Amino acid sequence: MNQMQKMICLIFLVLTACSSINIRQLLAGTDTIEIIFYQPNRKIVADTIRLQEKAYIRELINSIGLTEQPTFKCGYQGKLRFLKARVRHTILEAEFNLQKDCAHLSFLHNQALHTRKIDQSGVEFLQMSRKYKEVIEGLELAQKQKLMPQDKINH
Repeated sequence: MNQMQKMICLIFLVLTACSSINIRQLLAGTDTIEIIFYQPNRKIVADTIRLQEKAYIRELINSIGLTEQPTFKCGYQGKLRFLKARVRHTILEAEFNLQKDCAHLSFLHNQALHTRKIDQSGVEFLQMSRKYKEVIEGLELAQKQKLMPQDKINH
């Protein structure tokens, strides 16, 4: 390798390292996830689910792959919005696809496009979330009421 080739390799490695992000670290402050499902073959909202239960949030975040993936050309079935709801801050928005060989998230961060795989448990979690929306929202409501002081529930 000549000097110029070494310099180009070094620049490439630095740029690649700088654009790589730790998704779990980025999403660490998430206290709410909005799951937005699109209508088939359209980016029109069909359904929205709001998760605030820590166990659900942790499960979904842990299903996201850590390594950068090539850009998929599969289209999107919905969007995830990771929030710090208490301070009304959106940490990250990512579109997703749940198809068997195309399960992934795609998002912009620091003006760069990133793609991560969603593992099978994440795919199943998102599919079940939509199917059992009322059950999940009911469990979350029950959890909130359990945490609220009794006098606030009665008023």
